[in-house]
Amino acid sequence: MPDEFEKFREAQDRAGEHPRPLSESARAHVSAVDTLRGLTEDRHRHDLTMRTAADAIEEFRRSGASGWASAHREEMGRTAKLLADMNDPTRFSAINEIGRLARDMAGSSEDARRLGLLGSPSVVQQEMERATALRAEYESRFRLPGTGEVGRLAREIEEQRSALTAFRASLVPGDALRAAMGSMRSPWLDARDRIGSALGFAEVQGIGAALRASRPYDPALATTLRGGLGDWREPLSWPERIFTEPAARFDFYVERGFNPRLTDFPGTAIEEGRALAGLHQPAPPMVTEYDGAGGGGAERDEESAAPDDADFARNRAAFDRLQRFETQVRRFINERMTAVFGPDWAKRQVPGEILTRWREKKNTARKRGESDHLLIAYADFSDYILIIERADNWKGAFEPVFLRKEDVRESFQRLFPVRICTAHARLITADDELFLLAETYRIERAMRAASGP
Repeated sequence: MPDEFEKFREAQDRAGEHPRPLSESARAHVSAVDTLRGLTEDRHRHDLTMRTAADAIEEFRRSGASGWASAHREEMGRTAKLLADMNDPTRFSAINEIGRLARDMAGSSEDARRLGLLGSPSVVQQEMERATALRAEYESRFRLPGTGEVGRLAREIEEQRSALTAFRASLVPGDALRAAMGSMRSPWLDARDRIGSALGFAEVQGIGAALRASRPYDPALATTLRGGLGDWREPLSWPERIFTEPAARFDFYVERGFNPRLTDFPGTAIEEGRALAGLHQPAPPMVTEYDGAGGGGAERDEESAAPDDADFARNRAAFDRLQRFETQVRRFINERMTAVFGPDWAKRQVPGEILTRWREKKNTARKRGESDHLLIAYADFSDYILIIERADNWKGAFEPVFLRKEDVRESFQRLFPVRICTAHARLITADDELFLLAETYRIERAMRAASGP
């Protein structure tokens, strides 16, 4: 492998001296191969790398190939998606745009030839094979519980309840936990940490049960969720890296108190466990009159927005859920504010700079020939909590619904990273998706309860 890689690097150097510069796509793929090689070269990478590799390749397998006609373009596209989804913990920003670049490979045949990517064996292919080995190594740790083991696991967890304050309120009753464990068909029990994976599985089930059974903003539910999702009550600053580097985002979540055990499973087990927990609720309906983004309540970067067959399944689902959710939030805010402050509430109850931005976006939409909407339809995600928390708005319209400012702020802050990542077509991880499913469901329940049947 080192010899083949050196040949690749020499081809790259020769291509750099060529009078015609390489296309952006080709330069991106040079960086891509470097990155993937760096990811697989170190045999002692910690479990996060192996876990995200497994999640990445499973997501790629579910999403399928892009269907490009040219064989080498197909390989490039698959590689780009794999690389983007691999969540390289050290150099993800260097490959952040590869998925977009790979969809525009004008002149790529000559570039690929000059870079030696069409040779046999392919450097990219070899690195993908090594990445697949990482996935196999990670997934080999997991198995289904043996005969009688489910009951023993449930008893062991019960015995530890009193010592595990972070889990105590959220764990489901023993009978329900045994039933959930026994119904799993995907390997989920980590042979290296039986109790750890069982506790993670149990808390996912507990989060789902608590969200269904409790009032959405009951203080006890808020405390329960913090045991697994972390404490997000205080206003936060957002390091730019968390929006481009999944590993930095993961660290940011853990700093808040997120429990990594909640997602430390193979991809199929994550999906099955969440379905059993009732976390995969249907996305709410789109309210088109509150969609000021011209077909998407959650606006996306124009260069990377269009969801198509080449995008990731999880990204598409997250984008769809968020755009529907945001139109629901806008309608809810408008109805509550209109009831208290009248139909012109935006002119008096919204900060001037936000109102100006809404008007500018509305004027831009008009110039494009789009239909007019209420001003709230042009709100950004970060505007919602500013409106809700404003003292007179809170007292008059929102306190009866959310009870405590810090709890609803916590919900919207947990959603902010995934909202930014979907807006720019960046990778959505299993951690992001858990925040998305839990908090959109919670807020939707609160809004429905306040609005009546």
